[in-house]
Amino acid sequence: MKRDILLVHGGMHGGWCWRRVMPHIFAAGHYAVAPTLTGLGHRARLGSAATDLDTHVEDIVACIEMEEMEDFILVGHSYAGMVITGVAERIGKRIAHLVYLDALAPLDGESASDIVTRGQGADYSAFADGMARPMSGYDFGLTDECDMQWVRRRCTPQSVATLTQKLAIAGDPSKRRRTFVECTSERDGAVLMQGIAVRAASIAADPTWNHIAFAAGHDCMISHPAETAAIILSLA
Repeated sequence: MKRDILLVHGGMHGGWCWRRVMPHIFAAGHYAVAPTLTGLGHRARLGSAATDLDTHVEDIVACIEMEEMEDFILVGHSYAGMVITGVAERIGKRIAHLVYLDALAPLDGESASDIVTRGQGADYSAFADGMARPMSGYDFGLTDECDMQWVRRRCTPQSVATLTQKLAIAGDPSKRRRTFVECTSERDGAVLMQGIAVRAASIAADPTWNHIAFAAGHDCMISHPAETAAIILSLA
């Protein structure tokens, strides 16, 4: 079956991070779109400290409306697990499959910060302007120096409000078709990786989830684009 596929990038990234994956999806006869969230990537100038998780959920809902997507696959990488969960709360009946690609999978009332720091909350006081910046020396699980430099050049600051706003989940997520793809290589010790690994362990033991272990680093769409596309396509 041919399905539309919507790819949502993670924190501090942009739609650019999917550029190596999309040719594989198109070659298989599927249609894919990879929007950039407000305040990130080439849309950095449009964001501010007031940009929050609701803004990003609205971004993706609007994209779905404009693309007239129905019965499609919604993929969220890293931070975008928060976003796609919020989208599913809004228009879940239009989504055929939610794919959490090494992503944050929130419970009701959690923020991205809660998951990353295992419920303790993060201290963003150092960012007086309300904009969080990529951590020094943090390479998203990449090992190739050219890939690292490519990502570093493109990452942009992200509003702290997107990371601290809690997500209310009124529906029953277990009734949705959902897959968690856990990237198991190059866990570089950053708190993001630790938080995802803890949640992934509980998901792997939960029969309401489809769990896939993927021997790649966190930014698998950059380091392993063909394999990433193949996993997504296998769920179509």
